[in-house]
Amino acid sequence: MAHNHLGALLNLGVIAANQQQSRKAIDHFEQVLELEPKHLAATFNLSAMHESIGESEQAQRYFQRAEQSRKDAGFELVHFDF
Repeated sequence: MAHNHLGALLNLGVIAANQQQSRKAIDHFEQVLELEPKHLAATFNLSAMHESIGESEQAQRYFQRAEQSRKDAGFELVHFDF
């Protein structure tokens, strides 16, 4: 159940981002992190969303956090432009 909930929240964030609703997307991605603090996609997407609204310092913090999660998990980081 929790995995489905995470996926739904992540998808809602992506939909909001694609609709240029950055704050709404940020809310959804933050909800994912509340449930799974090292969720790589949510963390990276938060970085992208904060950058898109000019919050560079917050974007950098999330990017660094995503990079650490990526290294911990042994994954390559993929960038999506919204």
